[in-house]
Amino acid sequence: MFALKLLFVFIGILYVISVILHKLYFSRLKDNVKISNYVALIAFFLFLYIILGLILVVFEDKLLYKIIILSFSLAPFMIGKVATYEKEKLYTIMQFILIIISDIFVMLI
Repeated sequence: MFALKLLFVFIGILYVISVILHKLYFSRLKDNVKISNYVALIAFFLFLYIILGLILVVFEDKLLYKIIILSFSLAPFMIGKVATYEKEKLYTIMQFILIIISDIFVMLI
């Protein structure tokens, strides 16, 4: 169970780092193939983050922790669905904060 928690935290950190790199470097590239491949990598990290969150929910004993982990693991996806282009930075920062909080929560339980 501890290894699963560490993997969840690691994937969350990789997701945050990959989005930051995209905003700072890859979004300025003119090569559409590199940008497309990198965006696919970001989507893959988000997918892994959600799947690992769902697996953690299955192995958790307490119902309250299950609900919290489930909401934390689905939160970046839900924020991404309601985000608008005008407030993209705000929603990105919200995703980062939620991922960091969820990583801390998962390691504390």
